[in-house]
Amino acid sequence: MTNSNNSTIFFANFIVSKGVPHALDMDVSRTEFDECTAHLIVRAKTCLERALKKADISKGSVTRILLVGGSTYMPSVRKLVGDYFGVSSFASEPNPDLAVSLVAAVMAGLLVGEIDESQTLAVSDVAPMGFGIDILTDVGGQIMLVYEPLIEPNQKKPATIRKQYRLLHPDQRNLEIRIFQDREGTGQVLEDVEDTGISGIISDIPPALYGEPHPIEVIFSYSVDGVIEMRAEIPGIGKRCDVRYEPSANRMSPDERSSAKERIDELWKQSPLHKKHAAILSRANKLVSEKDDSVRAELSGMIGDLESAIREQNEPRCEIVESKLLDCIFRLETNG
Repeated sequence: MTNSNNSTIFFANFIVSKGVPHALDMDVSRTEFDECTAHLIVRAKTCLERALKKADISKGSVTRILLVGGSTYMPSVRKLVGDYFGVSSFASEPNPDLAVSLVAAVMAGLLVGEIDESQTLAVSDVAPMGFGIDILTDVGGQIMLVYEPLIEPNQKKPATIRKQYRLLHPDQRNLEIRIFQDREGTGQVLEDVEDTGISGIISDIPPALYGEPHPIEVIFSYSVDGVIEMRAEIPGIGKRCDVRYEPSANRMSPDERSSAKERIDELWKQSPLHKKHAAILSRANKLVSEKDDSVRAELSGMIGDLESAIREQNEPRCEIVESKLLDCIFRLETNG
């Protein structure tokens, strides 16, 4: 792909399903390409505005711009950034293709102790979203369940916060603390935030003395590698709960992934479009197993196109692809 001027021709190669490469060459003018990607440029501008707002800086205070990622080679992207910040040139380093991997390597070196931060450069990571808990509080004379932020979006990691609360009444026997996430940092009530499904429970709490509800101390931490740890403790009586959550904790095991794939495949086969085209797919797959590599590649590509159209519920495209597939099958069966 080149990008020198408006008459540029772009050559695109695509890979279709079933792992079979299928070459497709198209001539696309600069104008056509810009029209096809115009909605992405609009979204990119929104991202720019949101990033500056969250960082609490004005665009006029930005003095140096680094373009990172392959899309920054697009003239329309460069024009957007240049017009937005009022600049005509950008920093020549780092290489847009290598910048992300370079920073990831530096961050990994810092985390494992291979790079001494005090001797080189400082790298700061921030929380992509906010985290907090639900608490009961007095709002205008009414007791309501609200969101209490503990970690704000864009807060530097690692971060630890300690807060003090009280139980509702002296005889409260159980306490559940739920963790929520706030993508925008504007959450106030539970409808504004998302339940992570992570919670801790303290049970069998003894009655409090002197009629005063027990105090609760909550310590919440968020590590550089995204690990959440929370401790809720009632000081003096030995009652507490500890919660630890790692991003990998919810990853499926190989057996779970296999089971999920089987369920998805079964649901897909039950769709009306799949039932309508099941016979031709079965016939084509049988031919694939009987033919040599050159024919197998052609058939597999068409099968992949038809399956893709079925998954997208694109009935007109299904009809077009099936017609081509039938022609191919007839030709192969007729010629042996």
